[in-house]
Amino acid sequence: FTVDGFATKKEATTTEENENKHLVAELNRRKLYEARNYTWPPNIIPDTPGWNKLMMRRFRQLEFVKEKSHRWQGFSNVVISAYV
Repeated sequence: FTVDGFATKKEATTTEENENKHLVAELNRRKLYEARNYTWPPNIIPDTPGWNKLMMRRFRQLEFVKEKSHRWQGFSNVVISAYV
């Protein structure tokens, strides 16, 4: 609850605690990411010139899909094809 537009001490502490929790979670996520030797952007599998060219073409085609849900579905399918 606020008093004249200012957060109470309890609210301010809760906000700081939440921010700290998110920071700790992000730091842990990064440590796990690095421990698994992940990279960004990920490598296309198999990493051959032909497959790479095909997958990149499919990613570029998705830029022209107008419907957001269709674009997302297409993106999900290409990601699975390219990286898994």
